[in-house]
Amino acid sequence: MSSGLARAGIAATVLALLAGCTVGPDYQAPDTTLPESWRQPAPPGPKLDVEADQAWWRSFNDPLLTNLIDRAVITNFDLQRARAAIIEARALRSEAASAFYPSVDAGTSVTRSRQTSKGNTTSFGGFNVQTDDRSSINTFYEAGFDAAWELDVFGKTRRSVEAADAFVAAQTDAANNVRLTLIGDVARAYVDARGLQRQIEVTRQTIDAQQDTLALTRARYQAGTGTGLDVVRAEAQLATFTAALPPLQTALAENIHRLGVLTGQEPQALADLLEIPAPIPVADAVPSTGVPADLIRRRPDIREAEQLLAEATANIGVAVADRYPSFTLPGSITLNNTKLLELFTSVSLIWSVGPQVTVPVFDAGRRQAEVEARRARQRQALASYRQTVLLSLEEVENALVALSQEKERRQALLRSVAANTDAVSLSTELYTRGLGTFLDVLVAQRSLFETQSDLAVSEAALSTDLVSLYKSLGGGWAVGGAEGVSPFPSSSSGAAPDGGKEAETSSG
Repeated sequence: MSSGLARAGIAATVLALLAGCTVGPDYQAPDTTLPESWRQPAPPGPKLDVEADQAWWRSFNDPLLTNLIDRAVITNFDLQRARAAIIEARALRSEAASAFYPSVDAGTSVTRSRQTSKGNTTSFGGFNVQTDDRSSINTFYEAGFDAAWELDVFGKTRRSVEAADAFVAAQTDAANNVRLTLIGDVARAYVDARGLQRQIEVTRQTIDAQQDTLALTRARYQAGTGTGLDVVRAEAQLATFTAALPPLQTALAENIHRLGVLTGQEPQALADLLEIPAPIPVADAVPSTGVPADLIRRRPDIREAEQLLAEATANIGVAVADRYPSFTLPGSITLNNTKLLELFTSVSLIWSVGPQVTVPVFDAGRRQAEVEARRARQRQALASYRQTVLLSLEEVENALVALSQEKERRQALLRSVAANTDAVSLSTELYTRGLGTFLDVLVAQRSLFETQSDLAVSEAALSTDLVSLYKSLGGGWAVGGAEGVSPFPSSSSGAAPDGGKEAETSSG
């Protein structure tokens, strides 16, 4: 027995020495050409370093906004699902790594059987006499271990673990991307709600002013200094302004309901809290944009796309290794005896051990087709990665332009509101003195309402554009990280443009 085990051990050692080869392409980060700077510079003003202060929403100095975001990060169900996906990916990684070790199964059994033998026929005194059938009952005891160890000669298991590691990193970055998107959605919905409240306030103030105008025209008409046409026009404009209120209230309710769902609650859960008007949150600082190359490191969606490319590259090696012979070292130890007390003695022992080699001979091209399919998936992952990078650049450029132009628009609207306010005062004064027409008053009032409403929209847009800029730069996702862990580091840049060497030779 000892000599046999020794020979088996020598065979296993020889096979293990061969296990340094890993077939398939080694992953290399794709070479991505990026512009040196942004076309649209960041607006002037104090800068907030996205790297140093990931909780950028605190710069709005709105405790309720901060509270809503903190709550959403804990209770949002999309983020909980993403975190559960990380746990699943880690379990799959452990499952893949288990192939490095032998599998051992133990079993025991007790078999009780009855065996019957037919009786004999005996001649006695000229007569044939049939003896009774005989039976025996036996008990058979058995216990043992079966083991099997598939040696990773060509790196199939190593490539599987490599792919699983990349998938864990991808799921981590996917969760971080969900977190980043969630924070942006909460901030935008909150700012939109406050902007709508400002628009509602402007509309109600305009309605009140229009009711005063209607009362004035009626008084002038009754005094004989006005016309019925002026009264009708005032009534029509009052109805027009009143009709503008319900859509705003509907939009406000929808944003409040959206915030309730984003924070993992029923839609109406925040109604009582958020229906109380509050100013539009404003942040004076803008993010430090850095250079476009920073996006590769900052944005979790780019990191996720790169890790999926790494996973696809490793899976090519898995498919390539499947075309090579597999080496397995099976073994078994069995104890069997009809007597339980003698089961664990040497006479009951049966053992076997010896390497097995399985060589693919003919599969009608199935394995080669699988390799080609894995290569095609890698090319898809590479295209997705590059598209993600381009979309990220687009988002940042759009956010920079939108923020810069909105600042200019707001300044123009402030001047317009001031001028229209003067126009309303002047036209009303001229009308009451009989030196102007009522139509001039109505036109001035309408213009003032439109510019005041546009100003409220612009002030909210400034904050939402700032939120979009922070999100497009990848700010805010690393606070606590997904599941409170740091994301996997991204691979270094400056490598093969195809995301991996296509050679099927060994890397070790």
